[in-house]
Amino acid sequence: MHQSAARRNLNQNVTSSIRVFESLEGRRMLSVASTGVSIDGGKLVFDSGADISRALTPVEQQWLNDNPGAATAGSRIPTSPPTGPIRTVAEYEPMEALVMSWAGSSTQKTTIAQIVKRITVDAGGRVYVGVNNATDQAAATTAFNGQLANLANVTFFTVPIDTIWARDYGPRYVYEDNVRVIADHDYNRPRPNDDNQPIVFSQFKRQQLYQMGLGGTELIHGGGNYHLSGNGDAYSTSLITTENNPPSTATSLSAAQIQQIWNTYQGNNTTITNQFPLSVDSTGHIDMWMQIYADNKVFVSDWPSNSGSAQDVISDNTAALMQSRGYEVTRLPAYSISGVHYTYANMVMFNNIVLVPSYTSGPGATVSAQALATIQAALPPGKIAVAISGQSLVTSAGVFHCIVQHLPMHKGLAGTNGGLAPTAYLRGPNATTTFNIGDQYNLQWISDDDGVIAATQGVQAVDLLLSTDGGATFPTVIASNQPALGSFLWNIPAGLETTQARIKVVARDAAANTGFDLNDAHFTIDTLAPSITSAAFAFETEQRIDVLPSEAATLTGATLTNLTTAEMLSGAAVSITPNDATISIRKSAGLLPDGNWRVTALTNLTDTAGNQSSPNFPIDFFILAADATRDRAVNLDDFTALAANFGQANRVFSQGNFDYSPDGVVNLDDFTLLASQFGKTLAVPSDVPRAFARTPISPAKPQAEEPRFSTTRIIDDILAS
Repeated sequence: MHQSAARRNLNQNVTSSIRVFESLEGRRMLSVASTGVSIDGGKLVFDSGADISRALTPVEQQWLNDNPGAATAGSRIPTSPPTGPIRTVAEYEPMEALVMSWAGSSTQKTTIAQIVKRITVDAGGRVYVGVNNATDQAAATTAFNGQLANLANVTFFTVPIDTIWARDYGPRYVYEDNVRVIADHDYNRPRPNDDNQPIVFSQFKRQQLYQMGLGGTELIHGGGNYHLSGNGDAYSTSLITTENNPPSTATSLSAAQIQQIWNTYQGNNTTITNQFPLSVDSTGHIDMWMQIYADNKVFVSDWPSNSGSAQDVISDNTAALMQSRGYEVTRLPAYSISGVHYTYANMVMFNNIVLVPSYTSGPGATVSAQALATIQAALPPGKIAVAISGQSLVTSAGVFHCIVQHLPMHKGLAGTNGGLAPTAYLRGPNATTTFNIGDQYNLQWISDDDGVIAATQGVQAVDLLLSTDGGATFPTVIASNQPALGSFLWNIPAGLETTQARIKVVARDAAANTGFDLNDAHFTIDTLAPSITSAAFAFETEQRIDVLPSEAATLTGATLTNLTTAEMLSGAAVSITPNDATISIRKSAGLLPDGNWRVTALTNLTDTAGNQSSPNFPIDFFILAADATRDRAVNLDDFTALAANFGQANRVFSQGNFDYSPDGVVNLDDFTLLASQFGKTLAVPSDVPRAFARTPISPAKPQAEEPRFSTTRIIDDILAS
């Protein structure tokens, strides 16, 4: 691997300093006293004022031996993963705050206070501090004041705490769409209060929390065993596979399944590296020897006094891997004394500052100065590396990165009333679909705001609005004054008909700023039952009644009634078929006899959405054989129509094809039919709509010297023509 001159000089200086202390290196797991942890009534009891190791204490290990199968703190079931677009946030991206826990020894609490000062004053950021009670809050306030921290940028929240190691039990934030959400895991220590802290904080901030896992198995994880870049490239050590395959339980997750979980809940593609020997690092976490500090830039530890050691090989191999992936790799020194792993990679980045641990043990002063200079030289312009003593923490198997959680910046737009407006995400319906009468849909949403204390400053209410014109207007309120995170079972209202429905979720914060989200696509609401809008008697080529429904629909039944003779046809005697946009009703076989007819009892008119109606829409028409002119009388006008087309094919009823012959030829059969009907009339019933009746026209008065109707003469006239 390429090695710069600066790095060679640094390694030479560090190597000469560390060799003096190599004889003190025990290369064994850190032996942590059981002080601060005890077993009472079969339960672990933690003293939050004690120096409790980041690694398992002997008391915890004994408790685990006595309670096989209880390898971790939690017993929660994984939740469904995010459904919106997700993106993990790198620690070097813009941050609102750090989240910490007021716990540990007095010297460790002094370190916490120093970090709070740097974040709230030097970086102008905020710190959320979890405290057990009012007494702890008062003590923390005094310590912060002593460091000249900006108390206006400190927010306390009450939560039971076991230890200081917030990174490990804390969550990883991701953006779901533009909303900050929490992806949590089962803490890999039997510390139930710590494991519950992310849940309490999500409630304090009113932010959605997801429990990561697969099926019914939750991911067991220590949050420090994870580093990532803003492009979805992530890294963890093989500890993750070990702790998710405990020998005393039936549940397990393979490496591929673990990578799938992180991808599903966080959108990351994770590489699993080798783990340091426990004799060097008792936690097995990657944050003890690596840190991604910018897009395609990474710090990786180096071991100048332990060339060829397991940790040196792992570090060198990882550095080579990162370089092959296009990263600019900067190596930082690391050393061990009596099982304590002194690392500078375990830093905290927060906007424009980087908090770097410094040490006094062994060659600490010299190496710390050299590491700080190397880090500063590698950082992007505008970022400042600041040294803070990590001596009180490092002997407990962790440093600064181990005691903080990062809270990324809220993505709301500038609020019209100051601050930032809320963000919201509506889970659906996000695909083209159709809602029918009687349907229900569970509307779900999440929201977020820059209000520090969500209960009084954050999202106070959410409204759900409906548009039927593609989002141009939202006049219909589905629900109002809903919680910041929630769901609403929407009963699709009757009487709607639209193909351009959209739903908007609107979040309002305490400053009356609003933010919203729309579902992703138009959807259809069809809750109107179809109806018959018009009808016509198509008599030219057959005896057919065409009805036009208000929308595409099918019809399953109709009744034909002869009002003149009281004859009734229904069931199999009536044929119903689609005919383009209309529905055709006809007698199943043969022709209808003369009379005034009515179509009634239209049953089960059903649209494509399943809405049904039974419109008793009276459709009236009449049948009078050989009435070519449809004036309710068979007379010379009808004969004239027949005579004009006699002997010709492809003719329709009004042209003399009175028997509806398939070839449309007007012949003696049609003439005979006309002759049998000649002079016949059909009266209009009093209740027939005028649209379906015509006033009969009386036939022309015949010559006195001739009979009214002579078949012989008509035939002669036809033949002569």
